[in-house]
Amino acid sequence: MVRYDITVHPDEPRYWAMWGLTLLGGLALLHAWRRWVPAEGPGRDRALRTLGVILLIGNTLLPGYQLITGEPAFTVHRSLPLHFCGLNYLLVAVNCFVRDPRIFTFSFFLGIIGGLHSFLTPQLTLGDAPFVLVEYCAKHGAIIFVPILMLREYGMRIPRGAVGWTYGAAAVLSFAALGVNYVINTVWPHEVTANYMYVWEAPKVSNPLVRAEWGWPLYLAPLHAALIAHLLLVNAAVRRWGPL
Repeated sequence: MVRYDITVHPDEPRYWAMWGLTLLGGLALLHAWRRWVPAEGPGRDRALRTLGVILLIGNTLLPGYQLITGEPAFTVHRSLPLHFCGLNYLLVAVNCFVRDPRIFTFSFFLGIIGGLHSFLTPQLTLGDAPFVLVEYCAKHGAIIFVPILMLREYGMRIPRGAVGWTYGAAAVLSFAALGVNYVINTVWPHEVTANYMYVWEAPKVSNPLVRAEWGWPLYLAPLHAALIAHLLLVNAAVRRWGPL
């Protein structure tokens, strides 16, 4: 029987395996790109589009696994790519084709922030089968490292004023996710509730920023404050050490 909302803790070997393998995979991608992808010409653009195709195919693997095995069962309450990380993964894949500056800005900030926190306090909403674990690492690694690759190798840049725009977009999307959760939980009541973007109830993780005891909607306040702080921190790091 599948157990939902499983938290992986630092005292588990698989916690560090997830960190280590994802980090090695991301660094290997950056190294291989610089070594093997042509420095200029159509082959360089073709390589990025190929990566986009791979990412889009990757987005079908877990739903396909669910439909074939039924463990866990595919459900609109948990299987739609409507968490910030799932949405960012789709945006990163699409931007391998269109290279839109606004899409890049949003996915760069929210991908790095969301990806890192997803490894600091992993909550597996669809159980912890080996395939689910691997898929989790691959997707969250992609939203961290592919935007970094595009920053380094393809001239994508973070415009000034991006922090305010990104936070505003994230706030609007999280409010929209609240409406989606409400519709799903009202129209299709289920023993497992829809909690996309964790705006319906607090995530079940041990994190000082998650104050589940405050109840809804107060538990969201420190998360929004932390998002603003992280946006400022990542922006400062890019301005200080990133390519200009």
